[in-house]
Amino acid sequence: MILLSSLALAAESDLILDLNIIGPLGDAIVDEDVALPYSATIDKAYGKGTYRIEVEAKPEGREVLLDVTVIDTKPRTETPVVALSLELPVETIQDGEKTIMAPRGLKLDGEKVQFATFHVEASWRWNSGDWPTEARSAELTPGDVAMVWEDAPLYVSPDEEAGFARLRPTEHVAGHGGYLPLEILEDQGDWIKVQPAAGDSCHSAPDSRLSSVSLDLYVQRGDLLYVTPATVSVDYDDGSHFELQPGVVVSPPEGRLLVGQGELLMTADAGDIVADVTLPEGSLGLAFPATVTRKLPAEQLQQVVTSSNRSLGETLGGEVYWLGVGPAYLQGSWELPADPDLDEADSEVVEENYVGDSSDRPDVGQAQGIVHGQCSVHHFQMLPSRIKPSDYVPNEGVGEEGVSTNSGSEGPQWTIAADTALNWSDGSQAGTTTEPVTLHGELSFEDRKTRCGHLLLDSSPVPATDGVSYEVDPSGAFEVCAERRAVTRK
Repeated sequence: MILLSSLALAAESDLILDLNIIGPLGDAIVDEDVALPYSATIDKAYGKGTYRIEVEAKPEGREVLLDVTVIDTKPRTETPVVALSLELPVETIQDGEKTIMAPRGLKLDGEKVQFATFHVEASWRWNSGDWPTEARSAELTPGDVAMVWEDAPLYVSPDEEAGFARLRPTEHVAGHGGYLPLEILEDQGDWIKVQPAAGDSCHSAPDSRLSSVSLDLYVQRGDLLYVTPATVSVDYDDGSHFELQPGVVVSPPEGRLLVGQGELLMTADAGDIVADVTLPEGSLGLAFPATVTRKLPAEQLQQVVTSSNRSLGETLGGEVYWLGVGPAYLQGSWELPADPDLDEADSEVVEENYVGDSSDRPDVGQAQGIVHGQCSVHHFQMLPSRIKPSDYVPNEGVGEEGVSTNSGSEGPQWTIAADTALNWSDGSQAGTTTEPVTLHGELSFEDRKTRCGHLLLDSSPVPATDGVSYEVDPSGAFEVCAERRAVTRK
């Protein structure tokens, strides 16, 4: 795992040390929660001996280093008799002890003591609120845009027993797409009233018939994904950097926990760029403004050729991946902080990890590049061999042959005219069509004036196979009704 921002940069109130130092008589020399960094000097007398206990605890990397020294303060000389050092990972209790010969006159419960033991137990934690949970419970603003997975259930009313449909199955993995933007209509607590979003987003609305209708739907708050509600910008210790615009979907990488400076290590999916980033407190939300000005640089200086897993390079937060259409272009470079050991370390990494034809071995060291995506900017390090001229054309293989497709179910299809009022099958109001839409399957007749059918949500094409009929999947369709005069056979 790549080292993140040093804990040494954290504010004193951010890190809390739970420290217990027990003396030879079972006495508490220190028993308290203290802010880090921490240092203390305590004078103690045991029997006819006098001692000075020196304590120092400080963040180092992603751990806290604790040193406890006991010094025998004889009248003419001082002698360290106990030295205990502990390396403390976050929220992990560590302990240690040291036994020495007891000073003369030391007694416990009236009995002479032959040995004296000093025991240390400690752990540390972040002194910060559960801000991801706080972000999930914050009130949402009507008109803002939220994101859910494409397979999130869309309910016709705020009731788990109500009818619902899903757009399509999708992998819940950053970089695979599969997001559905929804406009917030009303925050009702555990339920959020929404409609398909038509505004700007880092992730464009997927192909679906939801764009052809204006439906009042409901989703559960727990199905909303974390996003950046405002611009987030973070600088790392080595000079690398990232900036995320509003609307980037963020999710915790599997197995990752709370890390450096009270930040969360998250995977940020900005559509064309996916990267592991550390997000500071206050940078998560469940929605973002519907209209955000996206600024893309016009200059295309040089290309960056990705690795086989689409990686451009890395920051101290982790890998930066390019998933955009077409090549990634550099918009400049940045300089590393002065560090005499950095070049040598990078050389060892390249020599150890490079795999390929020796004639193509990159120059030793790392290059520093800047790439702008549609919703993010990243300053990262990469192998110099990945930098190519702006007109570089990779030697790609021959593409796949075209495949004949159709747009879904065969069999009876019916069209509902634009600007037609829609009802759910129980007669309650559903919304309106904003353009002509297609119903599939045999129509049902609620009465002589109303026709009901299945509105498939997924409008993406499927392979056309002779003699094969695609049945309507009820889990991917709403049953809606319209006036008979607005429904015609295709």
